[in-house]
Amino acid sequence: MINDLVKYIPARLMRESGKAFHAGRLAFSGQQDLYVLGLNPGGAPELHAEETLSDNLDLVLRPESEKWSSFLDERWRRDRKDYPPGMAPLQLKMQELLGCLGLDPREVPASDLVFVRSRQAKDLDKRRELMEECWPFHRAVIEQLRVRVVLCLYKEVGEFVRPKVSAFSNPVDEVVQQSRSGNMTYRWQSFRAPNCLRIVQVTRPTNVPWTGHACTLTKRALESLASGRAIGRDDEIGKAKPMKLERIEYHRLNSKQKEIYNFQKSAALLADFGFNCIKLADDWLGADFLAYHKDGRETLRVQLKARLTIDRNYLGRGLWLNFPANGSWYLIEHDELVRAVGEATPWLTSSSWTEQGSYSSARPSRVLLTRLAEYRIGPTSD
Repeated sequence: MINDLVKYIPARLMRESGKAFHAGRLAFSGQQDLYVLGLNPGGAPELHAEETLSDNLDLVLRPESEKWSSFLDERWRRDRKDYPPGMAPLQLKMQELLGCLGLDPREVPASDLVFVRSRQAKDLDKRRELMEECWPFHRAVIEQLRVRVVLCLYKEVGEFVRPKVSAFSNPVDEVVQQSRSGNMTYRWQSFRAPNCLRIVQVTRPTNVPWTGHACTLTKRALESLASGRAIGRDDEIGKAKPMKLERIEYHRLNSKQKEIYNFQKSAALLADFGFNCIKLADDWLGADFLAYHKDGRETLRVQLKARLTIDRNYLGRGLWLNFPANGSWYLIEHDELVRAVGEATPWLTSSSWTEQGSYSSARPSRVLLTRLAEYRIGPTSD
């Protein structure tokens, strides 16, 4: 499996000082409940110029490195001090944290959100762009290893990962501690995603022990998923917290959550027409999801949109467009939609279409909607 993950590492970063893997083949195989994610490799790049991503890959792909762990086997340097293997302060903290969870660092997949090394986090240039560039690797790890809990070792890491996996904004569990001076409040939080993935977001203050809180929160997240229930602060005092369903407000969802919401709504409607819909993790041949008909006669590749959209990139590709308009959901083959637009609107002569190659509208005209009536599949809400 580790060989398949390598293809998600950006080729242009291979000669950069840094690493993508903190553990070897054993950790990145099978099904793994926990995935540990830091911000980026530390250390001065000029002092680690020979430790490139390419070197890191060469190491983990060797058969003899199957049980390798950077938390145990590497010599780390901090403030120009070289430590024996596994004895740097952060290495010891990670051994303590994983040991508290009853886990062996050699068996736990671990990486950094950004693969490029910097002396300190604040020295990392273009960090947001690098996070986006490295994210496909982490998404593949989570999906292929069927990860259940992502332990984010920085608040910034958690705040980036949470919207990527459509985690809900309110924590389901939390540990709070005041600083010794009482001037600071530190929070270790756990968030739930719709697919039951749990994101544990850890704070690492220099003057407050943090591994115990991180262990407590991570252990509760793992236990809650194992038992099929949400363990939170009420469980600490032995009180069962009944589940209460609350309707969401669509406008409060982020873009990824809206996409998932729209898919579920459309899939429910298409079920009435005999289709089984499967959401794709990545656009495959331009499709957001596949719709298989019960008779096996056809499979539709569907592009899901939040508004009526036509795009030159979709022409001649056999894609179907699924979108809401005026309180209804529509499903129509893209090229047929372009023909309908040409008959009912002047959009195809607009600069948006002729120069930019696309046009969209949240409020199509009554004439166009009349033309599309036969492609209406149902209401947007009950």
